[in-house]
Amino acid sequence: MNPQRDQEVSFAWTARLLFWRSRVLMLTVGVALLMPVLAIGLLIIVLDWPPNRDSMLMALFFMGVALGLFALGGLLMGFLYQGGHTYHYMVDSKGLRSIGVGRSAALDRIVVPHLNRGPHAGTPASTSPSEYVTWGEVDNLSVDAKARIITLKRGWLPRMVIACDEANYAAVLAFIEQRMAAGRSGR
Repeated sequence: MNPQRDQEVSFAWTARLLFWRSRVLMLTVGVALLMPVLAIGLLIIVLDWPPNRDSMLMALFFMGVALGLFALGGLLMGFLYQGGHTYHYMVDSKGLRSIGVGRSAALDRIVVPHLNRGPHAGTPASTSPSEYVTWGEVDNLSVDAKARIITLKRGWLPRMVIACDEANYAAVLAFIEQRMAAGRSGR
């Protein structure tokens, strides 16, 4: 969903979202890595039913190799992205937009087409790390004040992770809380 082009921006800032400082990102990556590893182990056990000591050791071996490869890939991505992603944020009365900028955006144009194998892989739209969330799409938020990270949620699912710097964290949080309160009272 795109904002209207004539919408006035209330806040605009650029901040770096460090991967290890965001609980939402770490949880998402953890689940995404562990699910295939568990699936590999279960598949090996099911294929060699009934399980015995050798099949269990073989399953553990392949799970360890898969986990090691995923961890190596994660370390490589962390190294390439220098542990984080830089975003430019724009907040208006209708919603919030985040756009990847700098080195992160340049790497996305190289890395994302190789990870995205869907029908639009390699197109400029699929490599642009831009996201827009309207205030109607979120009904909850969680705040990590120490890391200055605000997570907009729909129910318990995260919808957008927002990084702030010291200068604008309080103002952005107050504006978001005000918009969400206005949205709840308007429903």
